[in-house]
Parts: sequence; structure tokens; C-alpha cells
Amino acid sequence: RDPLMVPREDQEVAETFTRIFSKKYNVLLGYNAQKVQKKAGKYIVTATHGKTVRKVKSDELLLAVGRVPNSDILQVDKTGVKVNQRGYIETNDYLETSAKGIWAGGDIAGKYLFKHSANLESQYVYYNAILSKRMKVNYTAMPHAIFSSPQVAGVGLTEQELKDKKIDEPTIKNITKIINYRI
Repeated sequence: RDPLMVPREDQEVAETFTRIFSKKYNVLLGYNAQKVQKKAGKYIVTATHGKTVRKVKSDELLLAVGRVPNSDILQVDKTGVKVNQRGYIETNDYLETSAKGIWAGGDIAGKYLFKHSANLESQYVYYNAILSKRMKVNYTAMPHAIFSSPQVAGVGLTEQELKDKKIDEPTIKNITKIINYRI
């Protein structure tokens, strides 16, 4: 649907990834799938981009449109735990839920849907729930990775996020130099 693949990554990374990936695969950007049919053993996906309609035929179909929390199946409403409009459990900065003595982390909390964030959040739940240390979760340097070809990984804020936070340009350039040096 987006104009670039991996749109939450740094702009340059997203552009480069999209360019490389598009050389390997037939990539349609900005399209919304409207209908899927199966005829004569082939999948036919009808997708639109504004008034443009494309039909794509293939032998296989991979549907990857995001994650859906299972808070309804878990019936968290019976515990007094509040969920947001998308069904993710609402937590505060300490990963406490609206119900006393219940914490939530990982995908069900819906903050970052990465394995790395679940690992990080589990440490904070341990500190806050078991050790009673009352530590706010700090996501600043949390790594993440996308295991694709090419692979993408990152840590910390993107260049755009630094600019949005009004971090001065010399600091951004120094951070970029350090990152490029280590790569």
C-alpha cells in the first residue's frame, strides 16, 4: 500500500531496499488488493491504485497483512484489562495494564511488533512485577531486524525521527558517520 517497502525504516534504507527488492521481484507499490480468485489452479489478485486496476496471476499466494492480537480469545475483558481499538492491551510506561497486578509485553501490547521488543519488555516486566523496581521502558536503543533479502536491521532513531525531535544537523551527521563507519 505504501510508496516504499519497509516504510518505518530510515528513508534512505527504505528507498534502497525497495530498489533492490524490485529488481528481484514484481513489486507493485501503492496498490490495495481488492479481490482474490482462484481459477484453473492459478491465483488472480485484483489490485487498485487510484483508478488504475491491475490483475496479477500467480501459482502461489502469500498473504502478509500484519498481525492481529488474540485478546478476544484470551478474554482479557474478564480481568479488567483494557484494550485499544485494535485489540492490543493498553499499558503504561511500566507495562502495567489497567488491572492491578497484571503486566503485558510483546506483541499483545502492540507497541513494536518485533522479537527484540518482546525480549526488552520481558526484562522490564521482570524488574517491575517481580523485583518491584518501577522502571520505565526505554526503547531508545532497541535493535530490530527484517529477515529478508536483502536483510535490514536498525537500532535507535531514524534520521527523520532525529529531525522531528529537533536534534541539530551536526549531531545527526556525526551519528551517521559512526553508523557508516561500523557498517
